[in-house]
Amino acid sequence: MPQFSVRIEGLDKLRVGLNKYIQTLPVITKAWLERIMEKAMKRSVPYRGGNAYDVPERNYERTGNLGRSTYMVINGLTYTIKSEAASKSGAYSVFVIGNSKGEGQARVHYGFWTPMRSAIDLELEAALPEGDRELQKGIEAAGL
Repeated sequence: MPQFSVRIEGLDKLRVGLNKYIQTLPVITKAWLERIMEKAMKRSVPYRGGNAYDVPERNYERTGNLGRSTYMVINGLTYTIKSEAASKSGAYSVFVIGNSKGEGQARVHYGFWTPMRSAIDLELEAALPEGDRELQKGIEAAGL
């Protein structure tokens, strides 16, 4: 019966390179995801301070509550955008920017306010090439 053997050179170097890359991966991913979520939040709620937004004026009084009450919570690699705007009538963020499924936006806001779910999807799609480049840089930095 024929036999053969294979000798792999540089396996230790590959192992070290992979370990370096694996250690930097959460840092690369975290920075990239945070940028995407910040951009999405600003796209959906383009708040400029006070009661000003980069959204065409409508027939209602703006208070700035939506902008001041929209923020990001980071827990490990989980990013959550919360918007807790409320008035005397109750919570209203969902009626302006929708819910996590992209539903619930009031008809009066269609075409004026980008639903948060749509903003996240648009920013993520636009950022995928950048994400690929960031991962490639990490691979190269690890010597792989």
